[in-house]
Amino acid sequence: MDQERRIRLLALLKHFSLTDPGEPALSRYDRALTHSSCSSDDNERMEFFGDCVLDFLIGQELYESFDRRSAQIRARFPALKDEALLTDMLHEITNDRNLAAIAGNIPGFDAAIRRGPGQNLTPSIRAGAFEALIAAICEDRGIGETRGIVRALFCDRIAHAEPIVSWKNRLQECVQRQEPSANVSDIIQYRTSREAGTPDHDARHTAEVFVRIGGGDWERWGTGHGRRGKDAEMDAARDAVDRYPGG
Repeated sequence: MDQERRIRLLALLKHFSLTDPGEPALSRYDRALTHSSCSSDDNERMEFFGDCVLDFLIGQELYESFDRRSAQIRARFPALKDEALLTDMLHEITNDRNLAAIAGNIPGFDAAIRRGPGQNLTPSIRAGAFEALIAAICEDRGIGETRGIVRALFCDRIAHAEPIVSWKNRLQECVQRQEPSANVSDIIQYRTSREAGTPDHDARHTAEVFVRIGGGDWERWGTGHGRRGKDAEMDAARDAVDRYPGG
């Protein structure tokens, strides 16, 4: 590891008050922030572990804080049991879009991600690197210190967590306000593909949603990313609703 890379990693870790990591730990952090397009010694396995750690820690926070909001949430979603509510809330917090947003606000994070020539920094790559970084922190400092870091990063989202809204339904309502007599399957189309370079055990997908109004050309309304194709489609629908809130 060259000196420039070492300085960049140490500056990033300082943001989490992680000072004086030993050489093995620093190498682990280096690997956590190395995409497969750059090196075969990449962060793919660490992504898996980091995803598990995040699900456990955020799930625990949601579980322990649920009683404070349960009456309000149950009143709004009476058809869902507590387990389903908590599961939806967890998935909403830990989807690629949110992880990428949180990671992108960490000073020096994007600059620390090593990528191959020509490889753009996508939300999926940023989210995966963040998961791998959480894995490296857990291996280096243990679950207790990792819990404190995750709690600080996610406290606002946990406090205001909501079950996943069916963004596809929201988009259909939005479009049908413009085309009330149309069959939504004829005017809304999703195009989903697996992202190049993502491994079988941790595949990521990209989806685009296209809408055709008044018999005109197909227009791309939104783009989304997710581990599964249907997650990417839901994210694309959410993007479309955010872009065209008035329908």
